[in-house]
Amino acid sequence: MILLWMIIVIISLFLMIYHSHLIINITYKKLNNDDIVTVQLTALYGVIKYKIQLPSLDFINKIDSFILNLKLRYKRRREKKKKKLIIKKSKTIDYLFHTLENLNKRYRYHIKLSKYMIKKVYIKNFLLKIEYGIEDAYIAAICHGLFYILMTNFIIFMQQNMNLQVKAIALKPVFDKEILNLEFNCIIDIKIGHIITALKMLIKTSRGSEIDGTTHRRSYENNSREY
Repeated sequence: MILLWMIIVIISLFLMIYHSHLIINITYKKLNNDDIVTVQLTALYGVIKYKIQLPSLDFINKIDSFILNLKLRYKRRREKKKKKLIIKKSKTIDYLFHTLENLNKRYRYHIKLSKYMIKKVYIKNFLLKIEYGIEDAYIAAICHGLFYILMTNFIIFMQQNMNLQVKAIALKPVFDKEILNLEFNCIIDIKIGHIITALKMLIKTSRGSEIDGTTHRRSYENNSREY
C-alpha cells in the first residue's frame, strides 16, 4: 500500500513539474550613460525565483564565462571518449561521404530542435522604446523613417515565425541634440515539459551521431582486414 502511494506521489510530482512553466522576465534600460539589465526567473508555480540585476557589460561577461565553461566541459568529455576509443581514420571516398552524411544529419536535427523550441516558446509583453537624437535635424528625420521600417518588418517577421504578443513599440526622434535612450522588456514563457523534450532530442542526436560514426569505423576496419 505504501509503495502504491509512493508511486502515485512520484507520478503526480512528475506531472506537476512537466506541466509547470519557466518564465523569464528580461528588462533592459539605457538612460544617458547608465544601462541596467534585469533578468528574473520563475519556475514551478513561483516556488523557485531568481533575480539578477547588473550593468549590461557585466551581464554579457557573465554569459560569456558561462558559455566558455560549457564548452570546456564538452571538450573534456570529448577528449575522454577519444582516449577510450582507438580510431583509425580512413582516407577512402566512402568514409568521406559517410562523414558528410553525418554532418548533414546533425544539421537537420539541430534545425528540427530549433524549430521545435521556437514553436513552443511564447513571448509576451514585448516592449521596445527608443529615443534618439542627432544634431542634424534632416538626418534625424531620415533615420526615423528607416528605423521605423526596420522595426516594423522585424516585428512582422517575428510574429510570423513565433508566438509573439507586442505590448508597445515607440520611436521618438529628438532634434538638435545627440541622445540615445532605450527601454526593452519581454516575458519568455515555456513549459518545462517542452524543455525536457528538447533535451531528449539533443541527447538522442549526439548519441546517434556517435553510434553511427563508431559503427562505420568498425565496419571499415573489418573490411580492411579482408584485403
